[in-house]
Formats: sequence, C-alpha cells, structure tokens
Amino acid sequence: MTTMRGLAVLIIAILTAVSLSSCSVVSGGPTAGEIDVRTLNIGKYPVKPLDINNDAEPGMLSWSQVGSLRLGEDVATPDQVSPGLVSNGDYHPRTFSAQSPAKDLGDSSDMQSVAQRHRLMFGFESEGYDTDTIFARYDWPYMAQNGTGLSIMVMQFGSPAEASAAATEFYEADFGRYQDQNQPAPIAKYPDTHAHWRPGTPTLRSFLAHGPYVTALLVATPTADLTALTMLAQQAYDVQLPKLDARNLITDEDAVHLPLDPDHILSRTLNPYAFEMPLGSSNDQNTVVGPHTLLNYEPNFVRAKQTLDALGVTSAAFTDSALVLRTADPNHARKAVTDHLTMAVDGSVVDVPPGVPDATCLQYTGWAGIGSDDGFKFLCIVAYRQYVGYVASLQLTDAQQKAAAQYALFANSQWE
Repeated sequence: MTTMRGLAVLIIAILTAVSLSSCSVVSGGPTAGEIDVRTLNIGKYPVKPLDINNDAEPGMLSWSQVGSLRLGEDVATPDQVSPGLVSNGDYHPRTFSAQSPAKDLGDSSDMQSVAQRHRLMFGFESEGYDTDTIFARYDWPYMAQNGTGLSIMVMQFGSPAEASAAATEFYEADFGRYQDQNQPAPIAKYPDTHAHWRPGTPTLRSFLAHGPYVTALLVATPTADLTALTMLAQQAYDVQLPKLDARNLITDEDAVHLPLDPDHILSRTLNPYAFEMPLGSSNDQNTVVGPHTLLNYEPNFVRAKQTLDALGVTSAAFTDSALVLRTADPNHARKAVTDHLTMAVDGSVVDVPPGVPDATCLQYTGWAGIGSDDGFKFLCIVAYRQYVGYVASLQLTDAQQKAAAQYALFANSQWE
C-alpha cells in the first residue's frame, strides 16, 4: 500500500512513475472458469510477470540485505517485550549493514568503523512506542514526547569472538562520545552487557554479545528512572536471546546463495520498474519476507499481526507499488476482500475496479496511514487463488487500475 508505512510509503513513490500508455492490453487468454483479463482497464501498468528464475540468487550485490531480512524473522518486535509498544514509529529501512549502520546504534562514523573491523554481516532493527512520537536522533537520543520506546537491533558477526569484541568497542565508542555527561548503567541479570545512560534524560543504550550476535537496545521510559530503564532492557534481552538460541544460523556464504523468490511471490507483485532485487540501504523494497518480518513495515504491530494471522499468511513480497500476501488457501485470501482486512484502520467502501472479481476499494479522509497527510486516499484489495494484493493511490481511478493490473498479473502468473 502507500504509506501504510509498510503498505503505503512503499507505494507512494509510484505516484511519480514514468508515463506509459494510458490504457494497455493484457496478454494471455482466460483459463477455464476465470475472466478474460485482457478486457480489464489496467491503465499504464505492466502485467507480464518478471522472469525471476528459481535459482536466482542475491550474489555479491544483495547478500547482506537478503540475509538481514531473514534475520528479521528472529528479531523480537517491541510489543513482544511490553504489550503497549504497538506503534511502529517512522518508516525507514529495517535492515542495516557495516557500511550503513542503524541510526539508533549510535554515531554512524563510530559504529561503521567498529562494524567493518569486526565483520558485521547482517543487521535488523525493530522499534516500537506507546505514543505517536519517536526517538529524536540528534546527539544523545531522547523522545520528544514523554512515553516508552524501544529499539531492538540484532547483528550477526562472523564469529562469537568478533561479536564480543564488537559489543565492547561499540560501547567504548558510544560512551566515549558522551562520557562527560553519561554514566555506566549495569544490568544485573546480564552482567556482560555494556550500557550507559544520561542522568536526567530517560534513555539508555546497551550492547550485549551472545554467540555470534550482538543485540543493541535503545530504551526510553516516561521519566528518568534508571531502575525502569534497566528493567525494560532486561525484559528485552529475556525475549530476544532465546530467539537467537533457537535460530538456524545463516552464514555469509549461505546468504549469497539464498533464493530471491523461491515461491514466485515477488514475480506476482505489481512492479512497474521491473526491479528483481532489493535496492540497497535506501529501502527494503523488492524483497520477499516472512510474516513476522513484515510486521516491521506496518504502522501498528497488533493490527498487522491480527490481519496476517486471520489470513494465514506464510510469506509476502512488496515493491514500491504493491504488497502481495500468500495466504493459507483461497478461502483465506477472499476474507481480505470481504472483511476489509488491512494493516491500518478501516475505510469507507467506494467503487471497485470494473470487471475485477474478488476486489474491494476503500477511501480514507485525512491521515489514515496511507499516502500524504491531506486529501483523499484510496486503497484497493484483490484476491486471486491463495494470493492477496494491496495497492493504493491518491486517486480512485489510479487505484482501480492498479488493482486491475495486480489481478491480471496474478492470472498471468500461473505456471506453478
């Protein structure tokens, strides 16, 4: 969708897409019992599936980002630590690398040096809040509005020794930058944690090595209470470390050969620019992710999880134009249409794209997590077999054409 923050910001870029012909003809005749998608008004949008081979691999270009997205399935979301932390903050890429560290990790030049020296391979961040505010990331971080916030950053290194050294040096670099005002903050249950805070400011940052992983936290509480800060950090480690213990380790060599689109989900996703790989540190689009990872690209963890669970989602793909979910079966997919199962608040029903079965379109007024923050926005949902597609636009006609194109692309992709 568009800035449904997973569905939405991902789509809003398409509003500036290059112009194609105003009305295209869809190739491919109908199969038995299905409509002839060549009759649909798909506007300027292409409906030919990308030829992403089963053996397509990230290679040396995208291996770190693809491996980081796999790591995301084993990174706790903050609401799993504290149930009130359901708001997902601002949209930004959740994967990070040695060349482009997470902002919440600390000063980028300091962190980059440590990460490169100790072979950071994969990184994934999940952040959550109990208010509408986010971390202000200038100098020592703080929340502009009193509330609780938590950023969980998990990194995988080449070996436990490298992870241990990195955790120590991350802390030394970060604390060294603020040592005139900050103080160490021990976490009793995890004595190997390197943590510090600024008295009078309700935030704490910590680093803990665990096997080949380092879990860094940025924690905020409503008041500058060190006990509350360290308790929330301890709770986060209580949840996160067992996930790492249970994880199947993926090495850098493994990541180079991970399949990019093993179930042909990305090739089924509306993709006018025909990007077949992630775009790098600027965003996490053009990728296939698991349902837990997908939560980090949606505005509200609880609402998103309820939708994904109701649909029995097994995997997903998103581009700058659409989100596609693979559900348990066709009956589950149709529930997205009939029950208006989205990742954001429900909208009011408007006209569906002409001739498209199993489709619905919703209208949002003002800020609804879709598009910009003014005017009307439209979201359309289409179901085809076990797949659900979400598209959005600032104009209803464009949203309808995208929905028709997504449906036609589904129909043209039945080679399994």
